[in-house]
Amino acid sequence: MNSTRSGRWHLARLTLGLAAVVALSEVIAPAATAVVGTTLFVSPATTTISPLGSTGGSLAATVTFNATADISGAGAALQFDKTRLRLTALGKDATLVANGVSYVGFPSAAGMATFIANANAAGEIPTIAWSYTDGSSSEAAGSDHPIFTATFTVIKAGDSHVTPVIVPSIGGLLDGRVATYGSSFAIDSIVSGAVMNALPTTSITSLSAWLLTSPVAVIWSASAGSNPLANYDVRYRKAAWNSSAFGAYTSWLSATGLTTSSLATAPGYTYCFSARARDTLGNVSAWTAETCTAVALDDRSLSRSGSWTLGTGSSYYRSTYVRATSSSAKLTRTGIVARKIFLVATTCSTCGSVKVYLGSTLLKSISLHSTTTVNRKVFTVLVSTSTKTGTLSIKVSTSGKKVIIDGLVVSHS
Repeated sequence: MNSTRSGRWHLARLTLGLAAVVALSEVIAPAATAVVGTTLFVSPATTTISPLGSTGGSLAATVTFNATADISGAGAALQFDKTRLRLTALGKDATLVANGVSYVGFPSAAGMATFIANANAAGEIPTIAWSYTDGSSSEAAGSDHPIFTATFTVIKAGDSHVTPVIVPSIGGLLDGRVATYGSSFAIDSIVSGAVMNALPTTSITSLSAWLLTSPVAVIWSASAGSNPLANYDVRYRKAAWNSSAFGAYTSWLSATGLTTSSLATAPGYTYCFSARARDTLGNVSAWTAETCTAVALDDRSLSRSGSWTLGTGSSYYRSTYVRATSSSAKLTRTGIVARKIFLVATTCSTCGSVKVYLGSTLLKSISLHSTTTVNRKVFTVLVSTSTKTGTLSIKVSTSGKKVIIDGLVVSHS
């Protein structure tokens, strides 16, 4: 096609929001032929935002066309994940070598801000095309022909894609000699650009609020992000029943391939565990929320007043218990710091009742009666969102009926 046989161009756009490309309004060549063996792609095909899992990183996606025939024009749109990417800049990227070059669909400087805002709202950059409108030149076959470059900012972590879009059925490319208006052409492939920005996602199995055995078994797992999983880190912190705060984190397992392990525990302590995963490139997930458990104090750690009998047996927590039948009997533990409190006791058909106080405040009245004997029965005494402190008292509230106390759970979590 030459300058004496020029045609007029217009931009066609599908109402469904898919991109159309530049088409010649009048067929001026003897016959229209299809451009075959074409590829439309985003370069680079894969972009990793560093550090992985971050926001605020930027990437530039260039929409490029390649054809087996010489071309005088090319056009495409670009779809992107608007929940994770925000368009921040747009640039013409065709390296054209002759006069008579026209860009269609590219915004003016004054309209750029509105164009970008609309693109972000839609998750799509509308069709942008270039062409030699005066037929002065063409671009060689088998070469990459850039159309435009879009610059994005990552607004939410996670893998996403940018995808070039073209509608072959309406034509829109020139092969340098014959207009393809009215003819379709074959697209060999439309290649998306992958944005790799997902960290592993780690979880940890919730522990029971209280623990009457040692060691404690902890279980964790993860889902891979942009890269395969490699290993895990697991940590814990602990606080004693009378401590005002948790201690510093202890690194329990580092770069382990395990997904479960057991830790020896001590009576009267609350343990809180968290885990994170690492991928094959060394990127780590966030730490999980903590899961916590409190190990019961033995009955022997409680001060006794009134008449109590000390007993032992394998059915009891730490193989000990204390028993009373008088309403004057009382157990106390001064200086507790807790958000949760549980009582460990035995229930039976001839068992009586107790009342549990924090200072002078009655927390709970508990009946220990049951049709069958149950050892190491755990009763919830207190669950609070704020920390409670003071002296805990367990008072026998019946006479002539046995009360068997086995332990006390004081939890910081």
